[in-house]
Amino acid sequence: MYKKATAGLDEAARARLRATEAASPGHNQWKDALREVLADAMSDVAAARIRAEAERAVRDAGPGVVCGEVIRERVVKRLRSQGFDAGVCRSSWERTSIVPAGSHEYVDVTAAPRYIVEVNAAAEFEIARPSAAYQDLLLSLPPVLVASPEAFRQIAAEMCAAAAESIRSAGMHLPPWRRARYVQAKWSAPYERVAATAAPEGARTVPSGGRKRCGMEIGRREMAIGRERLVSMRTLFRGL
Repeated sequence: MYKKATAGLDEAARARLRATEAASPGHNQWKDALREVLADAMSDVAAARIRAEAERAVRDAGPGVVCGEVIRERVVKRLRSQGFDAGVCRSSWERTSIVPAGSHEYVDVTAAPRYIVEVNAAAEFEIARPSAAYQDLLLSLPPVLVASPEAFRQIAAEMCAAAAESIRSAGMHLPPWRRARYVQAKWSAPYERVAATAAPEGARTVPSGGRKRCGMEIGRREMAIGRERLVSMRTLFRGL
């Protein structure tokens, strides 16, 4: 009697699992669009130079540097030493009827065109219980992403569309901060550009906001490392 009562539930659960793991018709469309945008960014000679220097700064930071703010400052210091006009940008936007208020920090290089540098791009698109198809998209993102603001807008649009499907297929509610307009605002909203003052080599710096903020950054990194079995993080970020 019990088996008969639960058979339908078990089958429904298996159906949801199959739906979660299977790539949807839109998956290939999102992947192709993402591949095209990333290919353009990778073929940009100036962006490639910036990316190489940024990756070196992340590697050289070492495991003792655990806060994202400090890593961004190290990246800026490295880029400026190589002749790039780099800075840390702090964007912020007000709440609207469809977008919550928010803020974000990233590195930029002012040139023609302007480039945005994200030192851990995949972290901006991580979601709970990602489908295999969504993990595939996450893995296609380079560890350090250097591209134009327009490219970031396109990448966010594709990733958020895929994230929405992954979240809903898992039976969860889509939060407003996972919608495209919110994520796109990180790189398109008004921003203040500040000069980075990098800490001495080997220093374990606590960023503005104190140890509480630094601890939050550590927690996010530990959670990301814990999810390596699901989304394999590049060796570039191991130990950070």
